[in-house]
Amino acid sequence: VDSLDVSDPDDEFIVQIGVPNEAGTAIATPQRAGSGQPLNLTVITDDPAVGLLETTATTNDTIQLVIAAGESQTQGTVAAGGLAFVPAGPGYVTVTPLITGFTSLGKTVLVTGPPVAADGALPFPLTLAQNVPNPFRPMTAIRFTLPASGPVSLTVYDVRGREVRTLVDEIMPAGTFEARWDGTSDHGARMGAGVYYYRMVAGGQALTRSMVLLR
Repeated sequence: VDSLDVSDPDDEFIVQIGVPNEAGTAIATPQRAGSGQPLNLTVITDDPAVGLLETTATTNDTIQLVIAAGESQTQGTVAAGGLAFVPAGPGYVTVTPLITGFTSLGKTVLVTGPPVAADGALPFPLTLAQNVPNPFRPMTAIRFTLPASGPVSLTVYDVRGREVRTLVDEIMPAGTFEARWDGTSDHGARMGAGVYYYRMVAGGQALTRSMVLLR
């Protein structure tokens, strides 16, 4: 896991193609784009509130790039047509290159420090992500992002609207967080298989998603 602070400069990096090492964590033997054809690729971050991607043309959570024919990697600097990671707020984010026909090795980055804001505006919206995995057994994770500090509640309900489990009920700072549910009630009872809803209330807003528990 790489670590950056929001005050650090943008982190320029390359995307490389080749044969991975035995652990599947890095490229051991680089290979070149062959047959005289470039390789088109998409690079994504899974949490734009934590980090974005930057080129000379745009800053976004999804970037289109090309590895030129005969080359094994993207350019090493943004100025030359490459890519940089822009830290935006505290939390973990995974950067993943997607190339058709290739297995992708992503990189997880830990960003520390307060969220970056422009002109006093909120740096990112209130978000409640889909739980992962879903459907799940026996544990699932729910990620959420808070644009400002304040009271937060995250509660699980059954299909009849009955409260099952309180996952969060406290004052929290701005940032990205994760709560976990193990399929039990507030009293420790194992809940049956089926559809459940989780609802977050923060900053005068309420967001709700559904999930499926397997047994």
